[in-house]
Amino acid sequence: RRPTTTPHGAASPRPSWFDHADRLAALDEEAWGRLRLGPGWTTRATAGDDEEVRTP
Repeated sequence: RRPTTTPHGAASPRPSWFDHADRLAALDEEAWGRLRLGPGWTTRATAGDDEEVRTP
């Protein structure tokens, strides 16, 4: 069987944080200047978040 082309498989729903990441990635320089980060932005959600991993 051939692998799917999506990271989470064709039948898997896309995690909700992807939508937030897409919106942040789309911000231009002016919008980044107006961005205000709320409480908890720098709080680690899970152990291992600071691990370095290779990305394609």
